[in-house]
Amino acid sequence: MLKPRLRELLNNCRDLTGVAVVGRDGIPLDMETRGEFDASTLAAEFADVVKGLQNRLVDAKMGTLNGMIVETDGHRILIEPIAADYFALGLVHGTGRMARARFQLRRILPDIADDLRRIPGRPAPVPRRRGLD
Repeated sequence: MLKPRLRELLNNCRDLTGVAVVGRDGIPLDMETRGEFDASTLAAEFADVVKGLQNRLVDAKMGTLNGMIVETDGHRILIEPIAADYFALGLVHGTGRMARARFQLRRILPDIADDLRRIPGRPAPVPRRRGLD
């Protein structure tokens, strides 16, 4: 159910080399890639980071996490919360346009949240208010 949407996102945004929908437990529900992107490893590592940061932001009364960018020598990793228990992980190659990739990823998040509601046996995600209206 998620794979066609993720494939469409990669087809529409050449700046992204991979994208995954990840549960709070760090396990990718689905992913689509154009190469060396290993969503399983990144998802497991960043799930703890996202959970910890979300908790610290609430403790500090700073609000909720609306996104995060991690930059390395050759890539940029986008982390965008979808709902309370899910986040999207996108990989942008060093020469890719970050703003376009982030916009395209954030634009499709409400559709992914709708798809998550339809997966049997999964708790329905709590929709988040996004500033994209």
